[in-house]
Amino acid sequence: MTFKSYIKHFINFLIFIVSITVIFTGIETFLRIKNHYIINYDIEMWKYSKKLKEAVTDNKINHIHKKNKLAILQNVEIKINSLGMRGDDDDIQKWQSSDLKILFMGSSIMLGWGVKEEFVLNNIVEENAIKNNKSWATLNSGVGNYNTERYVNNYFEYNQNLNPDIIVVQYFINDAEILKSNHGNLITRNFHLGVFLWKYISLFKDDLNRKNIDDYYKKIYREEKKNKIVKKNLLKLKKHCTVKNIRCILVYTPDIDLLKSGNDLKFIKRYIIETTKELEMEFIDVSDSIKDNIDKQMTNSEYNDRHPNEVSHKIIGERIYNYLDK
Repeated sequence: MTFKSYIKHFINFLIFIVSITVIFTGIETFLRIKNHYIINYDIEMWKYSKKLKEAVTDNKINHIHKKNKLAILQNVEIKINSLGMRGDDDDIQKWQSSDLKILFMGSSIMLGWGVKEEFVLNNIVEENAIKNNKSWATLNSGVGNYNTERYVNNYFEYNQNLNPDIIVVQYFINDAEILKSNHGNLITRNFHLGVFLWKYISLFKDDLNRKNIDDYYKKIYREEKKNKIVKKNLLKLKKHCTVKNIRCILVYTPDIDLLKSGNDLKFIKRYIIETTKELEMEFIDVSDSIKDNIDKQMTNSEYNDRHPNEVSHKIIGERIYNYLDK
């Protein structure tokens, strides 16, 4: 090959690289502008991960909240206090001086994704207590993309020194999923285009794996019955609560959209009821309270987001308060 041929191939390669870079930059710029004005659920979750989460080496926890941070996500302010929990440090001061301390744990539903802080279910409980002249304080340790293993181990690693009087586990039906430690790659961590490509691939996999939601969850709970990850972690928590004289309550939360379609996945509820009975944990089922209001808009559907909205949080919070106030 002659020198001129080398030069020609090199120039063609440079043109190719520049073209790809220009196309990528153009697409990325367009997506960032679009997503600024038109809220996209997956991008907002991506922002949450970048702005408010940090990785930890413990695979049983995977990630925690960055302390003393704030972000506007899905048009809602999410503020993280010095404990790494949603809220501010006024909540911690109230906690220290209250007669009854209630710690809530769970995943993104408990965090209150898409819900203003004052309307998240733990604050609904606290608001009802204040109205009835009770000195109760709550803290919200919910973290997005957690399962039972993660939120229980998060408690033992970071929060057990808070010495709560009551622990409320907000259990959602997918808390038995086995979550892999995955912090993404250079593209998915830094570019909107990477998020869209990841979502496309995920949707393709979901189309293959979740055509029948019953089969999907039956597979998850077959694995749970074999590995007992949920049961083992709840047992660990219950033993701790018994030693420390802490009330330990599990709040079973269904998938609202599935409930509306008439599919309440009763086999999951049966398993959780059997588990809590075996472990002698208190159990609250909010399914009926949600069914009683099934005609209302109860999810953040305007963002194609299935998380419960403030209407649902009010229903669930009041159900928990009435149970605690018996």
